[in-house]
Amino acid sequence: MATTPYDVLAAELFQRECHVKQPLRVVLLFEKLADLKATPVVVACLFLIGWYKNRFNGKQEVMIGYSNSGKDARKLSTTWALYKDQEELIKVAKQYGIKLTMFHGRGDTIGREGGPTHLAILSQPPNTIHSSLRVTIPRKRRLF
Repeated sequence: MATTPYDVLAAELFQRECHVKQPLRVVLLFEKLADLKATPVVVACLFLIGWYKNRFNGKQEVMIGYSNSGKDARKLSTTWALYKDQEELIKVAKQYGIKLTMFHGRGDTIGREGGPTHLAILSQPPNTIHSSLRVTIPRKRRLF
């Protein structure tokens, strides 16, 4: 999970120190309510770092979590925080010229069996889906 820019930079440093020839992309994950509120500042700090911005060719993937935020706060406050977070993330990305892909993990109490996926996509804030979106869909659990 990303709480500060250092969490993300640590993943990058780890890859460098291990001499990874083709570094893996780092997907930012914000789950807890406090992390969601800090997301625009964390992302802006990262986009101010030239090599970081260039590393992804002006593209960034951000996963906003439903799992821990759903445990951290009530359903309504979590849903609202996720909605507002997406709006703010898009503003920051636009300011820095970054193409942002939102990654939604729908495998928790809020998203699990919560209705058709297409309705979840349609309910996203305006202008937050720009030709790309990632969604995890939970598999139905079998009891036997």
